[in-house]
Amino acid sequence: MFHLLPEKEKKVLEAEYRYRLLLVGLIFILASLVVASVFLLPSYLLSARRLTDVSVRNDQVKNEIKTKTDPSISTFLSTLKDNLAALKPTQKTPNFSTLVKEITDKKTTGIGIDSFSRDGKGIIIGGQADNRDNLIRFSRDLQMVADFSKVDLPISDFAKDKNINFSITITLKTND
Repeated sequence: MFHLLPEKEKKVLEAEYRYRLLLVGLIFILASLVVASVFLLPSYLLSARRLTDVSVRNDQVKNEIKTKTDPSISTFLSTLKDNLAALKPTQKTPNFSTLVKEITDKKTTGIGIDSFSRDGKGIIIGGQADNRDNLIRFSRDLQMVADFSKVDLPISDFAKDKNINFSITITLKTND
């Protein structure tokens, strides 16, 4: 095959071709970015305007709430907040359901529990025991629970030998 161009000029033409190809590619990318920007500009302007409208409306609503708020409502809400804070359980006091579970875990087959009630510093358990030994064992098992500082079983509950109705008062430990 005939070569009409010398090798040196072929390399120059090839470099010029690659340069032009690169330039056309860059112009195409730049044109694509310009067209995309032109098409996205209206959406951006609408979104920016919507954002300012929403923030202005938000400020208006906040101002309306401030001007229309009745002072008795705000005092009621602050009192309610204080009351809720007072009722909020602390981590120092065990959960009542946890305490009930600990008590029922210590219950044996000869013990029937009829009631649980919670007073200020403890729990009162009411129930029936099949015999005196089961009741004593249940009371001693409750004394072993770490959350209980005192388990009080009245001596009058030992009057009968069988089918004993009992009432145990448990004092909870305080973690001050």
